[in-house]
Amino acid sequence: MSEKEFIEFIPGIISSTTEDRHGHEISKSTLEKWAKELRDEKKTIPFTFNHSSEPVGEWLDAQVLSHGDSAFLAGMVGIYSGNQDAVERLNDGEFGGLSIQGTTYRNITENQFTSADEVISLSVEPSWSESIGGIIDQQGAGYRFEIQKSEVGLALFEIVIGNIDGIIQALIMIHAYCTYQRKVFEEENQTEESSTRANIQLPDGTEVNLVENNAKEVIVQLEESGYEVQINPEEAEQLSDTYQKAIKEKDAEDD
Repeated sequence: MSEKEFIEFIPGIISSTTEDRHGHEISKSTLEKWAKELRDEKKTIPFTFNHSSEPVGEWLDAQVLSHGDSAFLAGMVGIYSGNQDAVERLNDGEFGGLSIQGTTYRNITENQFTSADEVISLSVEPSWSESIGGIIDQQGAGYRFEIQKSEVGLALFEIVIGNIDGIIQALIMIHAYCTYQRKVFEEENQTEESSTRANIQLPDGTEVNLVENNAKEVIVQLEESGYEVQINPEEAEQLSDTYQKAIKEKDAEDD
């Protein structure tokens, strides 16, 4: 890693296994190799605009995030002092080699997603994305998944509202998973917002924080937004508690 001074740190997607507009694909093993070089070997990987010869910064850290058949190399780029124009270009959306997000579709095509009437948005800590995606996949719900470039680098699920009962079942399980993970973070004294944030946004704009509300409150919010919910709030709370116990037991077995 260089000794240069940085004026800005910007998260983004370095690369992914999804095919790009030129038809190129990169293997997950290659992404893992790059992440290891950045994280463990402290190798300097320059950041340039449009493959120009003069770097304006360098990649400082990276991790591979897997979801379904896709994998994303998410990282942090540090912009060198004296390159304020590069910061402005990045903030204006001119990213060159830096993608603002990695996107994939699950159980649905891009055209089907675009034509959907309503979606529920779920934003979570990226390291939770594979487990949460698995929960949604169990219900067969179609969704778009994105690793976002944002202030806290969230993973975003946009779930098409089809079988509402299945989606509600998934949300209760996700509530249990996020609540359990929050408890683990608190026990390890890791209480940063990015490590405990899990929000859903309904089509009417209503937002519900899954780690600050219990399962009963989540169901009440859905009912108040006009959804016909077959499960009552008390049953939802009991289910969430049961799922949390199952997750804890599985974690204990894995250890």
